[in-house]
Amino acid sequence: MSDSSFLVFKDICKTFNKDSLDRVTVFDHFNLTLAENEFLSIVGSNGSGKTTLLNLLCGSITPDSGSILLRGKDITAMKEYQRANFIGRVFQDPSKGTCASLT
Repeated sequence: MSDSSFLVFKDICKTFNKDSLDRVTVFDHFNLTLAENEFLSIVGSNGSGKTTLLNLLCGSITPDSGSILLRGKDITAMKEYQRANFIGRVFQDPSKGTCASLT
């Protein structure tokens, strides 16, 4: 990791339904480093891991192993409500959190 690293996903592993026939490994030793002011677009088909990556960043889910660093600080074990102080998120479906009480 260089000094200019803003966001680092280091050796991330995430599997859902581990002890099931429906086991799905989404990330197997995944690495990503973004520099300050770098722009990234994530494109992929359904089930390719886009939302899982965002959920890992926001703290909605935790990786099975690996670490997530933001500005050099390890936020891997930080709770979602704590990350909300510096990570904002707008859900595509307003009923999922942005305007959950509206009908």
